[in-house]
Amino acid sequence: MRDLLAKQKPDIVALQEADWQGIDESSDLLEEYPYHIYRPDQGAPSGEAILSKYPILQYDTYSGGANGTWDFQRVLWAQLDLGHGKTMVVVDAHPINAINSVYGCFYCPQMRDRQITEINHFTMGLVKQGENVLLVGDMNVTDREKAYSSLVQGLRDIQVLVGGGSGNSWGLPQTNRFWAFERIDYVLSGPTVQPLYLTTDCQAVGSDHCALIGVFAL
Repeated sequence: MRDLLAKQKPDIVALQEADWQGIDESSDLLEEYPYHIYRPDQGAPSGEAILSKYPILQYDTYSGGANGTWDFQRVLWAQLDLGHGKTMVVVDAHPINAINSVYGCFYCPQMRDRQITEINHFTMGLVKQGENVLLVGDMNVTDREKAYSSLVQGLRDIQVLVGGGSGNSWGLPQTNRFWAFERIDYVLSGPTVQPLYLTTDCQAVGSDHCALIGVFAL
C-alpha cells in the first residue's frame, strides 16, 4: 500500500480489512496523514480506517437500525475540515458478505441487504442535513443485484459518471488471470460533490481488492 499511496498521494484514504497494528507501526504513514482513525481504542470498527491530511472535526460509528441488522459495527464516518469554511463527511462502510458459511448457506443476502439499506439511510440523512458526503467502501454487492438500487438511492455512483474502464474491483488472481471480475467496491457521492475522475488500480497491493482512486471538487 505504501507504493500506491506514494504514487497517488491522496489527501484522504479509506480502508477496509486493514491491519490496525500495521498502521500503528507505520510512523511515516501517520506523519503523512496526521489525522486518522483506525485504532480499536478510538472506537474504529474492526479493519476500518480513515487517514486524512485534513483535520477531523468529529467522527463516530453507525450501527443503528432494526434489531438483527448488524452483526457488529461496520460503518465509520468522519467530518473533515477542508478549509475556507467547507467540510466533507466521509462514510467508510463494509457490509457483511452475502456468501458466508457462518450462516449455513452459500448465498444468504438478507442481513447484507438490510445493512446496505441502513447505510444508505444514514448517508442520505447527512445529505439532507446539508453535508458534502462521500460514501466509500467494500459493499459486497454487485451492480447486478437488487440491493445495488438500495445502496445508490439518492446518491451518485461515481464509476457510472466519470469512471474509467469496467470498475471491476475484486477477483481471485490464483484462478482468474484477468484478476478483477466483479464490481463490489464503490465511491458514491451526494449531489454537492462534483466528481472529476475515478480509476481502479489493480496492481498487486496485498489484497484481493483493487484500489479506487478519485478526484473530487466542491
